[in-house]
Amino acid sequence: MIRTKRSLAHKQISGINITPFTDIVLVLLIIFMVAVPSLTARQNKGFLFPLPKASANATLPTTPIIVYLKVDGTMRLNETPVTFATLSQLLGQEIAVRQGEAVTMVIRAEKTVPYQQIITTIDIARNNGINQIGFGTQQTDTAEVGG
Repeated sequence: MIRTKRSLAHKQISGINITPFTDIVLVLLIIFMVAVPSLTARQNKGFLFPLPKASANATLPTTPIIVYLKVDGTMRLNETPVTFATLSQLLGQEIAVRQGEAVTMVIRAEKTVPYQQIITTIDIARNNGINQIGFGTQQTDTAEVGG
């Protein structure tokens, strides 16, 4: 029997064709890329703020400077009552007492303290050379973690 080019062209391919699979995967990828941001935005819109609870307690290498902020506007630097006007001067004195030691500041604010008060406190601390700033939180119960 004589073989021609035409008979070779109709030979079956024994490999797996993954083109339809690739098409489906790409369509699903696009669907998830569009759907997920809208789902998470809907969840975060109802996120209520009284936050501060954390499951982990960090230990600090040195005794930190603690600034307490209350909703009524009162502040304390460690145990000393302060205002935003006097906070910078008292932070400078506290840093001078520690003489070159790495200074850490912890802000312990009530849940509903206006965000601007916290930012102002951070600005004053950074202007005084404090770059290690943390936030005090309450430890959550183990049943609440992840939920």
